[in-house]
Amino acid sequence: MDYHNEACQLISAFRHTGDIELLGEAISSSKRAVVYTGNENPLKVGRLNTLGIALKIRSEQTGSMEDLNSAVARLEEALNRALDSDEMLPMILFNLGNALQRVFERTNSSVALDRAVILTKRALDSRESKRLEKASYSNSYGAALQLRYERDGSLDDLNASISAKEVAVRLAKGKPIEKRSYMHNLAISLRFRFIKLGEMKDLDQAIDLLDRILPQARLPDLTEQRRILGEMLQTRYQHMKSLADLMRACVLFTKALGGLDHENSLYTEYTAILGIALTLLSVILKAGQNHSNRQSQTPSKNW
Repeated sequence: MDYHNEACQLISAFRHTGDIELLGEAISSSKRAVVYTGNENPLKVGRLNTLGIALKIRSEQTGSMEDLNSAVARLEEALNRALDSDEMLPMILFNLGNALQRVFERTNSSVALDRAVILTKRALDSRESKRLEKASYSNSYGAALQLRYERDGSLDDLNASISAKEVAVRLAKGKPIEKRSYMHNLAISLRFRFIKLGEMKDLDQAIDLLDRILPQARLPDLTEQRRILGEMLQTRYQHMKSLADLMRACVLFTKALGGLDHENSLYTEYTAILGIALTLLSVILKAGQNHSNRQSQTPSKNW
């Protein structure tokens, strides 16, 4: 019985169906594959990597810290066994770096985040990594740098994050789904830099990126992207006073709210966001109408 191949097929089936029971079966098969592969067998590295991936995915679905810690442990073991010339080394570095980013997000461990930055950079710089893989590695490295920017406030980290994400977008040619994800991530980093430096070109570029990916977005991502784009447009209105930006922001907030059930935990937050934007728009339109009325009531002069 090829337990490793079975585990890979079950992980793929989970990604297509979202059936978490398939993921549990994949983990069971993957554990068997690890147990039945001798320590001297070079295939052990790949078996450990697959098990780490499956455990990490389940932790993201269930919130289990135990699964996440187990994923890190298995990936650490795979890394320790991998040779520098092993073609799987970049993938292991990438997977472990991503897992450590999740650890930071859950525990605020600075050690985990700093190591994630190092590992994802090693994956990106590895001679064994291929072009399409480099797009993913570069995006992950940029994500780790952005997390560190949010922790420390270093502009160098933010600039490096943006550069890495720009590389990811450029290298993702021929992978439209991944490219849209990388463009979204780049837009978020550009927004952070706009907040830091106040340069409109960053906000304009972020808005342009989200405008380009919005037509292909699907629920539930579509709801979030409408909200984020609306917030960016509302911010640009506050700086440039373009009524078109504010009106479009209101439309996007309305559509985002329409994509949520009343029972959704975000419904109240989205309602408040829409309410603020509509109130602002109402005040502006009323002020414009009052100004127009005053002008019409001013008696004309005979010269």
